[in-house]
Amino acid sequence: MKRVMWVVGFLLVLAGPVNAEMIITEVFYDAPGTDNSLEWVELLNTGPDPVDLSTYKLGWGGADYTYGELTLVGTVGVCEVYVVGGPISNETNGNPVFNYPMDFSNDIQNSGTVSDGVALFNMDDPLCPIDVVIYGGSNDNDLIDETCGPGPGDVGDAPPGSSIELQIMVVWWTIQENPSPNEIPFVCEGASGVDYPSVPVPVQLDQNWPNPFNPTTRLAFHLSVPTTVSFRIFDTSGHLVCTLLDGVVKSAGTHEMNWNGRNSSGLSVASGTYFYRLDAGQFSTTKRMILLR
Repeated sequence: MKRVMWVVGFLLVLAGPVNAEMIITEVFYDAPGTDNSLEWVELLNTGPDPVDLSTYKLGWGGADYTYGELTLVGTVGVCEVYVVGGPISNETNGNPVFNYPMDFSNDIQNSGTVSDGVALFNMDDPLCPIDVVIYGGSNDNDLIDETCGPGPGDVGDAPPGSSIELQIMVVWWTIQENPSPNEIPFVCEGASGVDYPSVPVPVQLDQNWPNPFNPTTRLAFHLSVPTTVSFRIFDTSGHLVCTLLDGVVKSAGTHEMNWNGRNSSGLSVASGTYFYRLDAGQFSTTKRMILLR
């Protein structure tokens, strides 16, 4: 188990719903060649007690995570990870050790221009997921997130052989060239951890200012190294409103721009909540903003 200095309480405030004990931390869905028997999902128990998974299920794909569904089994201890999938484990999928070896049927969907997602449900509330990762392009399927409404997407589409992983040090999802199943990137409260040296945050996205705003707001981000950057605005349905940067190489340092509350056609958009997403290299992060006209 990989450990750094973040604790569970801080994680729950920043990276997931406050009442969630189990969260999704890594997904491997696109093996080179065939995906059959090689896909897996890693979960983490962030709560203070062991969790009985008999009331939890995973859903993926489609417009409502019902293309494939799997009821989980077993118990996950405090600060422990749980890997389900396979059942094949080899270098192709990162050599996972499975807590629940089970071939996903149907396979977890590879994404592209339209988003796909994996969701974790507590079957006490089977309609609203407790944790979600939405990956790939625009969320035209209106996949919902933990708010029970359509989400803007968390990360791009992983190429074959890579995974998508929640990075606690920077609190967002990223594409991992080398999948790391059975590991977590922080230390739980009460666990005997090892202090690792702090690492520089490669990308930082600021909260927009002012917020709420009318009609213009400032958007800023910081890069530690020169990086190819895209910057997009989405509505609450996950549909693309406009693109402010599209694959532009930006130097290290602070970068600022304004959004004037208009879509890609130059038309003013309605009052409401919007999401702005920064994709910088392998890192993706999203924040919310409110337009009040």
